[in-house]
Amino acid sequence: MPASQALVNVVVAPGHTEAEARKVAREICAAAGEAVAISRKLLKLPPEDLTRRIDQEATCSANACAPRKPWPAFKAFFSRKKA
Repeated sequence: MPASQALVNVVVAPGHTEAEARKVAREICAAAGEAVAISRKLLKLPPEDLTRRIDQEATCSANACAPRKPWPAFKAFFSRKKA
């Protein structure tokens, strides 16, 4: 990626680059695999309106991280009889 298209996430003091890179790598590894894959796919798209891409990523990530089918569990919980 040309430098003119790169984004800076954080600026670190000299000598702290590797530690910060490892910290970020651990955070990425701990994230939901599907959400990380979606983010990587979106980052590889051709340059376009940044706001639109951020909105698209938020929607995709929310869908990937949302509980799959919460309604049956909600119904079961609220239909329990009180003792």
